[in-house]
Amino acid sequence: MINNVTKTFQILSSYCHTMYESEEEYLLGDLKWKICLKWTVDPTRIKTIYTMYLECIYDNNQKDWECTVECQLKWISHNTSQFKTLVLPHDNSYSALTFTRDNSCVEMGKWERIWMDNWGSFDEDWSNAFIPGSKRTFELVFKSLNMKNSTTLI
Repeated sequence: MINNVTKTFQILSSYCHTMYESEEEYLLGDLKWKICLKWTVDPTRIKTIYTMYLECIYDNNQKDWECTVECQLKWISHNTSQFKTLVLPHDNSYSALTFTRDNSCVEMGKWERIWMDNWGSFDEDWSNAFIPGSKRTFELVFKSLNMKNSTTLI
């Protein structure tokens, strides 16, 4: 079991409707972790939806395994005076996610962004705060991590 571990991830993405993985992959015990992002635009082209996933990779040949994490994801603002860092879950709590060999990539939640043509520099400021150079920075806080039938991971 691990408690209160924070890892930083970056995702470089350009195209809508494509799943992107983080550049970083972290090993916690026998488990490798990545975050993934898929962004889409609603049919009205007013709302952009950012869907976040957590991927758990277990390289051991064990067929049946289960891992449960309590975690929180933060999308880091590089301009905190104008835009607060975004948090999933939205109520600033922690999500309980369960992973298995057959379910190793789990949705963490979504952020929605409404775009308005008349907002002028506000949209550009938002993009510069959250997507500088097309790179998004996230922090993942593992409040707890438990592996079924396993001893301490770290």
